[in-house]
Amino acid sequence: ENKPLIAKSLPLSDFNDIMSSDEGTYNWLKQINYYGISVVQNVPQTEEALKKFVSKFPHLQSYYGDIYDVLTHDHIDDLGQGTGHLNFHQDLLYYEAPPGIQVFNCVRNDPCIEGGESILLDLYPIAEELRLKYPDKFRTLTQVPVTFERSIMGKYEEAELR
Repeated sequence: ENKPLIAKSLPLSDFNDIMSSDEGTYNWLKQINYYGISVVQNVPQTEEALKKFVSKFPHLQSYYGDIYDVLTHDHIDDLGQGTGHLNFHQDLLYYEAPPGIQVFNCVRNDPCIEGGESILLDLYPIAEELRLKYPDKFRTLTQVPVTFERSIMGKYEEAELR
């Protein structure tokens, strides 16, 4: 099934609809399941509202504690804290169980700041094209175990993908 391109209009949900009804929650989760993303609008800019929102996930597993503030500063140990361009990537692949769903809540992005845009890429059509045109390479990609590692300031952490 060919899913529609969503580059010009990301699927939208409303915080109040999600929080006030099972139907709102269902529609939001349906968007995540179908498109892989949903932009939630009208989220109150409080930590309490964010915690209440993520409580909708019954088995929440956090790698950084309840709330992790991504703030830019000069002494970074994670590229997400810097001001440079980030290439396409998936977060935390070096864990045995990388996150399935991530919640980002942009509280403030000053208009005078350049950059900070999120660029999303749907890998399913790319994988399907690879499978059809290069089946041997696709088989290698999907069946050969790979070890990912994380480098922080020249120190490496390693974990095998299972």
